[in-house]
Amino acid sequence: MRAFIRKMAVVCCVVLTLTLSACRPLSSLIFTATPDEQKIIDAMDWVDAHGHASLPSECLLFYACQMVKWEVDNGGFAQFYWNVDTPEAMGPLAADGFEELGLPSLAAMMREANTIFWGVQGELEEYKIDTGNVHNYTAWAEPGYWDAIEPSFVDEYERCDLQGLLLAYLDKHAAAFADTP
Repeated sequence: MRAFIRKMAVVCCVVLTLTLSACRPLSSLIFTATPDEQKIIDAMDWVDAHGHASLPSECLLFYACQMVKWEVDNGGFAQFYWNVDTPEAMGPLAADGFEELGLPSLAAMMREANTIFWGVQGELEEYKIDTGNVHNYTAWAEPGYWDAIEPSFVDEYERCDLQGLLLAYLDKHAAAFADTP
């Protein structure tokens, strides 16, 4: 039953995203962001607009941690590794970011998730040949590779107020996110 629910959630998210993304930014259609949420969305958009390769590590660590949170909330680690452009780089960045935030338990779980990913990365590449095909994603995510660690990961970032820590990190490193020094 859990696998069926996960498949249906993925199908609904893909259909909603494809339908609405042609209209306007998805975030403005799904919810009205609080000022704190908007600050995070703006920082994520800024990183995307400036290209990851040229940015300071503070920007990348923030981005990776927030991306993991969003994707795990949306569909688990499988969603994260499927959706990010360079999971082999973004996963380790997130682990380093969690360390930087003072969250060694999240960093350890992220490293464990990365190890699992590296073990199934070949399967992911095979499924992604037909990029965007939801059936490929659900087939790849079906085995539930990360089921043993996802609940603990989510519990831990909720317990430690990851959003609050990310906002504080963003404030502390605001200069790194500026277009001018």
